[in-house]
Amino acid sequence: MQYIPCVHAEGWEVNANGVVRNVETKKAATCRTTKPDGKGDVFARLALQTGEGKGAKKVDRCFAVKHLVAVAWRPDDLAAKIPLAQDGGLDRRQGEWRIGHIDGNKFNNSAANLVLVPARR
Repeated sequence: MQYIPCVHAEGWEVNANGVVRNVETKKAATCRTTKPDGKGDVFARLALQTGEGKGAKKVDRCFAVKHLVAVAWRPDDLAAKIPLAQDGGLDRRQGEWRIGHIDGNKFNNSAANLVLVPARR
C-alpha cells in the first residue's frame, strides 16, 4: 500500500485506506473518536516537533483522519471548495462545504469513501 506524507503533520504519512503512520518507525498512530459512544469522527493523535536544536519540543496534536486522507489523496477536490486555515489545515469554521462519508460510516476514512457535502448552517 502506498503512503503519502501528511501535508500538515511532518514525520507522518497516510495511505488511501486512512491508516496514519510514523515515517521513521512505521508505527500506526493512536486513533480515537470524538464521542464516548464511538459514533464521532476518528482523530489521530500525532507527536509533532516544534523548533530545532536544543529548543525543539514535541507536542501532540489531533487531526481528523478524514482531513489527512482528503488533503493527501483528493487535493484537487478540496482546493476548489474548502478554504485552508492559516496553518495550512482545513478550516472547518468557514466555507460552504465539508468532508462527508458516502456510506455514512465515520470509521471508513478511505479516499474512495470521502465526498464533499454542503456544510450544515
